[in-house]
Amino acid sequence: MPKLRMLLLSAIVCALTACSGAVTRPDASSNYVYNGERFSAVKVDLTTQAQQQLSDNDTFQLDQLKTNLETRLNADGLISQGERYRVQVAVKDIRVRSTFSAVMWGFMAGDDHIQGDVTIFDAEDHPVHTFHVKASYALGGFAGGQDGMRMNWLYKRFAELTSEEIRGGNKKQAKS
Repeated sequence: MPKLRMLLLSAIVCALTACSGAVTRPDASSNYVYNGERFSAVKVDLTTQAQQQLSDNDTFQLDQLKTNLETRLNADGLISQGERYRVQVAVKDIRVRSTFSAVMWGFMAGDDHIQGDVTIFDAEDHPVHTFHVKASYALGGFAGGQDGMRMNWLYKRFAELTSEEIRGGNKKQAKS
């Protein structure tokens, strides 16, 4: 019976950690606090490292990530034409498992992920806040084998984490 409980507990932990995301701030003393700024543009680029990874991760679509970011920021009231603030994303690391690996090995084959640095530029085009976003997906089986579903989840999670950090990530941290 204890082995069964341990196995069940392990399965639950794996399921809970299969899809995740995190925001980290390289400079913990960042003074940025969201004050209602809106952004006129979202620019998304690949670093040299990410460009080299594209041949192994051909399912990744930079335009889809940008569209998801714009859609989420717009839904949260952060996009407005004519504003002088802007958001720039530098995608640094991409990994997409093959369909076979995702289905057969699930989380044991590692995760699918998108990692990047997000920078907010002010009206004078100076960076005012930079943070690192990582969205990951490690489910397996039938759900993990659908490339489109995995990628859409990653794009949406990356956008969600970005919007949350812009709108108040530091406020949450300051309360702690």
